[in-house]
Amino acid sequence: MNIYYFANQVYQLSFALPLFKKLGGIFLIKRPRKILSFKVRMINTNVDFQPKTFLNIPPVIKKRPSQMQDLQGIVVSQSNTKLNVDKKKCKTIFVGHGTGDKRYGGNAETLLTYDYIFLSGAKHL
Repeated sequence: MNIYYFANQVYQLSFALPLFKKLGGIFLIKRPRKILSFKVRMINTNVDFQPKTFLNIPPVIKKRPSQMQDLQGIVVSQSNTKLNVDKKKCKTIFVGHGTGDKRYGGNAETLLTYDYIFLSGAKHL
């Protein structure tokens, strides 16, 4: 099964590294200029994982949230963004990042589009 990691900001993708190192997968970035930033920040983070890549950078592809219909597997999102996936071929998981044990400040309607939501604490509801 394919696993994809998505976030609006490059720094948010670093929160997915523990999952990536255990499960593998592909990082999704929505803008070409952010791919370069991702590669610079992620040099040698793929040291213990296969397949080996140039400069040990995790696999990354450009994919906008509105163009994810061709993905099959699981998309783990660190951003409260509506992902346009084929619900028959792909499951979506929202993982709150760095929000701690405080009230959620994002759009709750967008959260309802996810198949699974992982929260950091009771106040995050």
